[in-house]
Amino acid sequence: MEQLLQHIKDYVRFMALAFLTLGIGACDSIPDNESSKEEVCDVQFTYKYNMESVDAFHNQVSAVTLYIFDADSTVVHQWSESGEALADPDYRMHIPFDLTNHHLIAWAHTEGCNTTQIVQLNTGSHMKDLTCRIGGRTVKPDGSTEVCEIGPVFHGKVDNPIVVKSNSGVPTITMPMTKNTNTLVVNLSNTSTNPLRADNFNFTVIDDNGLMAYDNTLLPDTELTYVPHTKCEESVVLTSVESRATKLQNVVTAEFTLGRLMANNNPRLTVTNRTTGKVVFSIPFVDYLKLMMSQHAIGNMSDQEYLDHEDSYNFTFFLDEDGNWLDASILINGWRVVLDIDL
Repeated sequence: MEQLLQHIKDYVRFMALAFLTLGIGACDSIPDNESSKEEVCDVQFTYKYNMESVDAFHNQVSAVTLYIFDADSTVVHQWSESGEALADPDYRMHIPFDLTNHHLIAWAHTEGCNTTQIVQLNTGSHMKDLTCRIGGRTVKPDGSTEVCEIGPVFHGKVDNPIVVKSNSGVPTITMPMTKNTNTLVVNLSNTSTNPLRADNFNFTVIDDNGLMAYDNTLLPDTELTYVPHTKCEESVVLTSVESRATKLQNVVTAEFTLGRLMANNNPRLTVTNRTTGKVVFSIPFVDYLKLMMSQHAIGNMSDQEYLDHEDSYNFTFFLDEDGNWLDASILINGWRVVLDIDL
């Protein structure tokens, strides 16, 4: 009997050892938690390409689409996100695979105030098929095209992105964005007591910057005529520093939203008196911006870098009692520009 009990004890010890050995082998064959996770790469969008060099992406963008292309520039995936999530400064777009050796292109805008049209790509489409056309167009009876208002539009492109580890350890790619839309404010200031009325003036900007390629360059397109989305008049009380005398000055203001301004383009701002049919002035206003930069040494950047950094331009023109432009000088973004050359 004792021998039988001993055999049973030996058998139990043998089976326990066998199960323990099998258990250790099974654990070794299961990948650890890190290797079993689905690979993720975060994309962080930034908009620091502005005059303040402060990241304003989360303040100005509420919708973004990311296009992912392979090494042959063929689209393989695209992701879109919009709404409150983008207002979080810590927002990241989570992509469920490795993005190294890919090309990334992003278009972003503000929801609710945008009529921009971005070409929808199918899997297998080439990168060059991706274009963006700014919207708000109206075709007039004479065949010309007017653009009344467009919302903010942003573009970003990264080739063979550099992946770095974030504080949380997630591989992260930074996507810098460029703003492709601009605000132009045109003020007509009367130097006499004669009143100015907003309805007495037509304001237009003509440019051919309505169609953008995948790399944010401009493509040949129909010439656009921009018209103001806002036009108003107001009276401003001015006080002389020397005599302390006050003067009531009448100002007419028109505000545009324009597409991307290019240093090698020739957009023209024209103001016409509707009552007389007379052109008050018609100027290549980007050349005036270049003149302002040269006179006031604004920044250490090229003309195009300045146009891409700045997104708001304020022009003030002074008119005499007959409504003629006093073309000795103008104000641009608070700087007085002396016009001593023929532009």
